[in-house]
Amino acid sequence: MERRLASLSAFLGHMHLVRHMVLDQTAHYRPDDPGRRDAYRLWWDMVLPALSRLPIRSLSAGEGAVSALVDAPIGTVPLRHLKLLPMCHSDREHWRGALSVLTRHQQSLERLVVDAFCSAPIAEGGGEPWSVASLFGPVGGLPALTALTLCCPLTTAIAKSVAAACPALESLTLKQDIYGEHDEGVLGCWKYPEALPRLSSLHVRSGCSFASLNDDTGFSRLMRGRRLRQLTVGEE
Repeated sequence: MERRLASLSAFLGHMHLVRHMVLDQTAHYRPDDPGRRDAYRLWWDMVLPALSRLPIRSLSAGEGAVSALVDAPIGTVPLRHLKLLPMCHSDREHWRGALSVLTRHQQSLERLVVDAFCSAPIAEGGGEPWSVASLFGPVGGLPALTALTLCCPLTTAIAKSVAAACPALESLTLKQDIYGEHDEGVLGCWKYPEALPRLSSLHVRSGCSFASLNDDTGFSRLMRGRRLRQLTVGEE
């Protein structure tokens, strides 16, 4: 590991104009394995400081790298694009890392992708599973965000948190089905013009239960009064 870190640090030392960074992890990440989990975080904790002098505007981070984002310096300019994928609901450190970077760049973020998969709680030291909705509430608002992609089971709590935090949202992509609730309660939270008044592009999976637009369903309430430029209902 020391040789790899030395080589990577030397390589990054020659980089000056990097604007897009992907922190990927090809090895299998197991949040229920404390030893392996801590080793990954140690690696990213040692790598991230080398990025603090680069003009990074776009960042993609997954698995162990997400938890290392807690208070980690990222670039010399505000982030505009952020991808957090994948994150684990049963790893509280993922929530802390995601919340940290969202809070620090909340005024500048324009595009956001959140991919959080469900998993069983960690047996020891992991705490209770967190919700995607809890990422938006503490941040308070993402005033510049125009595009949001959610890869997680959609709930009413998530829908309400998105509406409150993202008033300028123009494009919304939902890549998983509604989970445990009818679309009346979930999509109905995005009634125009109270919620997402600027929405002009919508992509949803066909797994969501959409009834006729002539009926009073959550989908009809979401669509009523809007002028969309793009609507896609189907698989990716």
